[in-house]
Amino acid sequence: MGVFSIPAAWFIGFAVAKDLLFVGASDNVARVAHLGGYAVGALGAAIALASGLTPRDHYDLFGQVRHAARRREIRGAAKEAVDPTDLSTTRPGLGGRREGRAPRAEEPALPPELADLRAQASRAIAGRDFALAGRVYKAILELRDVPPKATALGRGAQLDLAGALVASGDHALALAAYERFLAAYPTDKEAAHTRLLAALLCARYLNQPTKARLMLEQARAALTEAEDLAIARELEAELGARVGGGSQ
Repeated sequence: MGVFSIPAAWFIGFAVAKDLLFVGASDNVARVAHLGGYAVGALGAAIALASGLTPRDHYDLFGQVRHAARRREIRGAAKEAVDPTDLSTTRPGLGGRREGRAPRAEEPALPPELADLRAQASRAIAGRDFALAGRVYKAILELRDVPPKATALGRGAQLDLAGALVASGDHALALAAYERFLAAYPTDKEAAHTRLLAALLCARYLNQPTKARLMLEQARAALTEAEDLAIARELEAELGARVGGGSQ
Protein backbone atom coordinates (compact mmCIF):
# COMPACT_ATOMS: atom_id res chain seq x y z
CA MET A 1 0.00 0.00 0.00
CA GLY A 2 2.95 2.31 0.60
CA VAL A 3 4.07 4.57 3.45
CA PHE A 4 2.85 8.15 3.79
CA SER A 5 4.30 10.71 6.21
CA ILE A 6 1.82 13.12 7.81
CA PRO A 7 3.09 15.99 10.00
CA ALA A 8 2.00 15.51 13.61
CA ALA A 9 0.62 19.06 13.68
CA TRP A 10 -1.89 18.17 10.96
CA PHE A 11 -3.07 15.10 12.86
CA ILE A 12 -3.40 17.02 16.13
CA GLY A 13 -5.20 19.87 14.37
CA PHE A 14 -7.65 17.40 12.81
CA ALA A 15 -8.39 15.83 16.21
CA VAL A 16 -9.02 19.22 17.84
CA ALA A 17 -11.18 20.42 14.92
CA LYS A 18 -13.25 17.23 15.01
CA ASP A 19 -14.05 17.65 18.70
CA LEU A 20 -14.83 21.34 18.26
CA LEU A 21 -17.16 20.56 15.36
CA PHE A 22 -19.12 17.94 17.26
CA VAL A 23 -19.36 19.66 20.67
CA GLY A 24 -22.94 19.23 21.81
CA ALA A 25 -23.64 16.27 19.53
CA SER A 26 -25.82 13.57 21.07
CA ASP A 27 -23.32 10.73 20.61
CA ASN A 28 -22.37 10.26 24.29
CA VAL A 29 -18.78 11.38 23.62
CA ALA A 30 -17.26 13.87 26.06
CA ARG A 31 -15.91 16.30 23.47
CA VAL A 32 -15.29 19.04 26.04
CA ALA A 33 -13.25 16.62 28.13
CA HIS A 34 -11.16 15.84 25.05
CA LEU A 35 -10.54 19.53 24.41
CA GLY A 36 -9.62 20.06 28.05
CA GLY A 37 -7.21 17.15 27.83
CA TYR A 38 -5.51 18.66 24.78
CA ALA A 39 -5.13 21.99 26.55
CA VAL A 40 -3.82 20.50 29.80
CA GLY A 41 -1.40 18.24 27.93
CA ALA A 42 0.00 21.08 25.82
CA LEU A 43 0.27 23.43 28.80
CA GLY A 44 1.89 20.74 30.96
CA ALA A 45 4.43 19.92 28.25
CA ALA A 46 5.28 23.60 27.78
CA ILE A 47 5.74 24.13 31.55
CA ALA A 48 7.86 20.98 31.88
CA LEU A 49 10.13 22.06 29.03
CA ALA A 50 10.36 25.71 30.11
CA SER A 51 11.13 24.82 33.73
CA GLY A 52 13.73 22.17 32.88
CA LEU A 53 11.74 19.29 34.40
CA THR A 54 11.90 17.64 30.97
CA PRO A 55 15.29 17.84 29.16
CA ARG A 56 15.26 19.99 26.04
CA ASP A 57 16.33 18.69 22.64
CA HIS A 58 16.17 19.78 19.01
CA TYR A 59 12.77 18.16 18.48
CA ASP A 60 10.77 19.35 21.48
CA LEU A 61 7.80 21.73 21.32
CA PHE A 62 9.87 24.91 21.47
CA GLY A 63 12.48 23.53 19.11
CA GLN A 64 9.82 22.72 16.53
CA VAL A 65 8.46 26.25 16.68
CA ARG A 66 11.93 27.78 16.51
CA HIS A 67 13.00 25.73 13.53
CA ALA A 68 9.75 25.83 11.52
CA ALA A 69 11.28 27.97 8.79
CA ARG A 70 14.38 25.76 8.71
CA ARG A 71 12.26 22.64 8.28
CA ARG A 72 10.57 24.21 5.26
CA GLU A 73 14.01 24.89 3.81
CA ILE A 74 15.04 21.27 4.42
CA ARG A 75 11.90 19.90 2.78
CA GLY A 76 12.48 22.15 -0.20
CA ALA A 77 16.11 21.06 -0.53
CA ALA A 78 15.14 17.40 -0.32
CA LYS A 79 12.71 17.61 -3.24
CA GLU A 80 13.82 17.40 -6.82
CA ALA A 81 11.99 20.63 -7.52
CA VAL A 82 12.19 22.39 -10.85
CA ASP A 83 13.61 25.89 -10.72
CA PRO A 84 10.89 28.14 -12.23
CA THR A 85 13.56 30.64 -13.32
CA ASP A 86 15.51 28.04 -15.29
CA LEU A 87 14.47 28.33 -18.93
CA SER A 88 16.75 25.50 -20.07
CA THR A 89 14.41 22.69 -19.08
CA THR A 90 11.47 21.17 -20.90
CA ARG A 91 8.35 21.32 -18.72
CA PRO A 92 4.70 20.67 -19.55
CA GLY A 93 2.73 23.85 -20.07
CA LEU A 94 5.74 26.03 -20.88
CA GLY A 95 5.91 25.35 -24.59
CA GLY A 96 8.94 23.06 -24.52
CA ARG A 97 12.59 24.01 -24.45
CA ARG A 98 13.46 27.64 -24.99
CA GLU A 99 15.59 28.68 -27.95
CA GLY A 100 19.32 29.00 -27.38
CA ARG A 101 19.47 26.98 -24.12
CA ALA A 102 20.69 23.43 -23.81
CA PRO A 103 18.33 20.90 -22.17
CA ARG A 104 19.38 19.24 -18.93
CA ALA A 105 20.72 15.74 -19.18
CA GLU A 106 18.17 13.21 -17.97
CA GLU A 107 18.99 11.60 -14.66
CA PRO A 108 19.62 7.85 -14.79
CA ALA A 109 16.75 5.65 -13.69
CA LEU A 110 17.06 4.34 -10.15
CA PRO A 111 17.02 0.57 -9.52
CA PRO A 112 13.44 -0.62 -8.94
CA GLU A 113 14.43 -2.39 -5.71
CA LEU A 114 15.68 0.84 -4.12
CA ALA A 115 12.24 2.01 -2.99
CA ASP A 116 11.45 -1.34 -1.38
CA LEU A 117 14.80 -1.45 0.45
CA ARG A 118 14.35 2.10 1.68
CA ALA A 119 10.89 1.20 2.99
CA GLN A 120 12.27 -1.91 4.72
CA ALA A 121 15.04 0.10 6.38
CA SER A 122 12.63 2.80 7.52
CA ARG A 123 10.25 0.24 9.03
CA ALA A 124 13.11 -1.47 10.85
CA ILE A 125 14.31 1.84 12.28
CA ALA A 126 10.78 2.77 13.36
CA GLY A 127 10.62 -0.61 15.15
CA ARG A 128 14.08 0.02 16.72
CA ASP A 129 15.48 -3.07 14.97
CA PHE A 130 18.77 -1.44 14.05
CA ALA A 131 20.53 -4.72 13.31
CA LEU A 132 18.06 -5.40 10.50
CA ALA A 133 18.15 -1.76 9.42
CA GLY A 134 21.93 -1.92 9.13
CA ARG A 135 21.79 -5.03 6.94
CA VAL A 136 19.16 -3.51 4.68
CA TYR A 137 21.03 -0.23 4.45
CA LYS A 138 24.21 -2.07 3.48
CA ALA A 139 22.23 -3.69 0.66
CA ILE A 140 21.09 -0.21 -0.42
CA LEU A 141 24.69 0.99 -0.62
CA GLU A 142 25.63 -2.05 -2.70
CA LEU A 143 23.19 -1.08 -5.45
CA ARG A 144 24.99 0.18 -8.54
CA ASP A 145 24.58 3.56 -10.22
CA VAL A 146 22.64 5.13 -7.36
CA PRO A 147 23.65 8.72 -6.44
CA PRO A 148 24.51 9.16 -2.74
CA LYS A 149 21.58 11.53 -2.23
CA ALA A 150 19.10 8.84 -3.31
CA THR A 151 20.42 6.35 -0.73
CA ALA A 152 19.49 8.58 2.21
CA LEU A 153 16.38 7.82 4.24
CA GLY A 154 14.24 10.44 5.96
CA ARG A 155 16.45 12.81 7.93
CA GLY A 156 15.45 11.53 11.37
CA ALA A 157 15.70 7.88 10.35
CA GLN A 158 19.08 8.46 8.72
CA LEU A 159 20.51 10.08 11.85
CA ASP A 160 19.04 7.37 14.09
CA LEU A 161 20.55 4.67 11.91
CA ALA A 162 23.98 6.30 11.81
CA GLY A 163 24.00 6.73 15.59
CA ALA A 164 23.02 3.09 16.13
CA LEU A 165 25.78 1.96 13.76
CA VAL A 166 28.32 3.97 15.76
CA ALA A 167 27.07 2.37 18.99
CA SER A 168 27.33 -1.11 17.46
CA GLY A 169 30.92 -0.50 16.33
CA ASP A 170 30.23 -0.57 12.59
CA HIS A 171 32.17 2.63 12.02
CA ALA A 172 32.63 2.28 8.26
CA LEU A 173 28.90 1.87 7.62
CA ALA A 174 28.16 4.67 10.12
CA LEU A 175 30.46 6.99 8.19
CA ALA A 176 28.71 6.06 4.94
CA ALA A 177 25.33 6.83 6.59
CA TYR A 178 26.56 10.22 7.80
CA GLU A 179 27.96 11.06 4.36
CA ARG A 180 24.65 10.17 2.70
CA PHE A 181 22.82 12.35 5.20
CA LEU A 182 25.07 15.27 4.27
CA ALA A 183 24.54 14.60 0.57
CA ALA A 184 20.76 14.65 0.96
CA TYR A 185 20.45 17.37 3.64
CA PRO A 186 23.47 19.68 3.23
CA THR A 187 21.79 22.66 4.93
CA ASP A 188 20.18 20.74 7.80
CA LYS A 189 20.61 22.17 11.29
CA GLU A 190 22.45 18.98 12.24
CA ALA A 191 24.88 19.18 9.29
CA ALA A 192 27.78 20.69 11.25
CA HIS A 193 27.38 18.21 14.12
CA THR A 194 27.16 15.37 11.60
CA ARG A 195 30.39 16.48 9.91
CA LEU A 196 32.06 16.58 13.32
CA LEU A 197 30.96 13.01 14.05
CA ALA A 198 32.15 11.90 10.61
CA ALA A 199 35.51 13.56 11.27
CA LEU A 200 35.75 11.76 14.61
CA LEU A 201 35.08 8.39 12.95
CA CYS A 202 37.68 9.06 10.27
CA ALA A 203 40.30 10.20 12.76
CA ARG A 204 39.89 7.71 15.60
CA TYR A 205 38.52 4.54 14.03
CA LEU A 206 39.03 4.46 10.27
CA ASN A 207 42.57 5.87 9.90
CA GLN A 208 41.54 8.50 7.36
CA PRO A 209 43.21 11.68 8.66
CA THR A 210 42.92 13.63 5.41
CA LYS A 211 39.15 13.14 5.22
CA ALA A 212 38.92 13.87 8.95
CA ARG A 213 40.66 17.24 8.50
CA LEU A 214 38.39 18.15 5.60
CA MET A 215 35.23 17.24 7.52
CA LEU A 216 36.47 19.13 10.57
CA GLU A 217 37.28 22.25 8.55
CA GLN A 218 33.81 22.20 6.99
CA ALA A 219 32.12 21.78 10.38
CA ARG A 220 34.22 24.10 12.52
CA ALA A 221 32.73 27.48 11.63
CA ALA A 222 29.13 26.32 12.17
CA LEU A 223 29.59 24.58 15.53
CA THR A 224 27.94 26.34 18.47
CA GLU A 225 27.48 23.76 21.23
CA ALA A 226 30.22 23.77 23.91
CA GLU A 227 30.54 19.98 23.80
CA ASP A 228 30.95 20.00 20.02
CA LEU A 229 33.56 22.74 20.19
CA ALA A 230 35.51 20.79 22.82
CA ILE A 231 35.50 17.66 20.63
CA ALA A 232 36.60 19.75 17.64
CA ARG A 233 39.57 21.12 19.60
CA GLU A 234 40.57 17.61 20.68
CA LEU A 235 40.42 16.36 17.10
CA GLU A 236 42.41 19.33 15.85
CA ALA A 237 45.13 18.53 18.37
CA GLU A 238 45.13 14.83 17.43
CA LEU A 239 45.22 15.48 13.69
CA GLY A 240 47.85 18.17 14.08
CA ALA A 241 50.12 15.61 15.70
CA ARG A 242 49.89 13.30 12.67
CA VAL A 243 52.36 13.93 9.86
CA GLY A 244 51.36 12.30 6.59
CA GLY A 245 50.31 9.00 8.14
CA GLY A 246 47.35 6.78 7.48
CA SER A 247 45.29 6.00 4.43
CA GLN A 248 43.43 8.75 2.63
